[in-house]
Amino acid sequence: RARPIAMPMALPRISEGVPVPPVIAPPVAVTAPSPAPVAAPVPAPVAKAPEAAAPVKAAAPAPAPAPVVKAVEPAPAGEALSREKLVDMLLTIVEEKTGYPRDMVGLDQNLEADLGIDSIKRIEVVGAMLQLLPAAHREALTESRSKLNTQPTLNGMVDLIAQAKVGAVAVPFDLAGVGAKAERISHPPRLIMRPLPEPIASDVARSLAAGRFILTRDSLGVADALAGLLRARKAEVVLLAPELPGDETRILQACRSADLAAPVAGFVHLAALGMPALAADAGPAQWRAALDANEKSLFLFVRELSAAFVEGAHVVAACGLGGLFGREGTAAPELSLVSGAVGALKSLREEREGLRVKAVDLDTRRTAAEMAADLLSEIELEGGRQEVGYPEGRRTIFRSVAETVSTDGDREAALSNLVVLATGGARGITAEVLRELARPGNTLALTGRSALVAQEPAELAALPDADSLRRHFVAQVRAGVLKLTPGE
Repeated sequence: RARPIAMPMALPRISEGVPVPPVIAPPVAVTAPSPAPVAAPVPAPVAKAPEAAAPVKAAAPAPAPAPVVKAVEPAPAGEALSREKLVDMLLTIVEEKTGYPRDMVGLDQNLEADLGIDSIKRIEVVGAMLQLLPAAHREALTESRSKLNTQPTLNGMVDLIAQAKVGAVAVPFDLAGVGAKAERISHPPRLIMRPLPEPIASDVARSLAAGRFILTRDSLGVADALAGLLRARKAEVVLLAPELPGDETRILQACRSADLAAPVAGFVHLAALGMPALAADAGPAQWRAALDANEKSLFLFVRELSAAFVEGAHVVAACGLGGLFGREGTAAPELSLVSGAVGALKSLREEREGLRVKAVDLDTRRTAAEMAADLLSEIELEGGRQEVGYPEGRRTIFRSVAETVSTDGDREAALSNLVVLATGGARGITAEVLRELARPGNTLALTGRSALVAQEPAELAALPDADSLRRHFVAQVRAGVLKLTPGE
């Protein structure tokens, strides 16, 4: 099987401070306009204008004239596309899509942080750029579409387009990998995860990294059983105290001690096994304690032990949701804050391709010895899936399968007279989703981290729309009154 290309991602350090609670905007009641009800999106709150670099006499300025954006022409077939040509085409599209003058757009500026181009707008820019390229270039870039959509800078997009091997392939694939012919390659099908049995063949490669294994204890006895199996294979095993995962200070002290600082051949996180579900009336303190013990502790251990991991070290985390990670209706009605290791370990694998990472969901109805044997089989396996379950002891993997969803008229009609709480709803994907919920009778409550403006300045309130507001700030920047990036 082809191995994924590692993409370095920095693993952030968890803040020691108390998080600042989000600012909650007053609920916005959506009322029917006259004469006919038309659903309209809730306008994003206008952020307070940054302080001016120099005092300026407040006066209602005339709206700055709209910038003239030159029309961008498709590149003729067979024309050699120089880097200068590609840059010119891309800047023209960005200018058209965002309204930012090209002299304010830097090719190495971060698209989201510096230019304010969110994921949806980025896809629009990439789509428009591909439409302008000759057909041969579009075909050569088919497999790179997702990479283009996720490039952090415009220079990154230009580099990918310039490196395309035009003429190397006609159509990279005519099947979307789900059993049906793809009619529009740029629009992937709706995919869901389905479990499939995949027993381990008797002749597959197995190995165990030589050295010391560190195990967090669980309440079911799986750690003790697994420690015995590892010691039988000549591995040194360190079992951590059961209360350690819930205490961040003690985790940091332990990981920096001489006992754990030596080379590590494997780390197996079992603390979440057997953890009781949260009570229905549990409050923030109980939620935080469960997350600290089950999820945050894994992050802390991996971060602190990272430098000690030998090449090919095993990093494994287990949960006890029954073997399917709660899929297919197997999740219990109670709330169990476990299984967050799946995403964390897949991210770790991108950063450290040499590590052998596994997230395993066990069936806690089995004995501790049986669950330990399931874990050891997965630890020893060379390669294979990173996300594996063992319902009733049957090794199960998960594959994405295309399934369409039909519109339910009754459920569609029920989306009225609702109160909808949205986080980060002022822009991006959340704002687009809220358009469908901005219906007469619904109330949208938007939360965010930016402080609300008590009273909008008069010169800003006089501007009729977002384009006028953008032109106003562009003019202020060019006049030297403000220092802003397009994103700000």
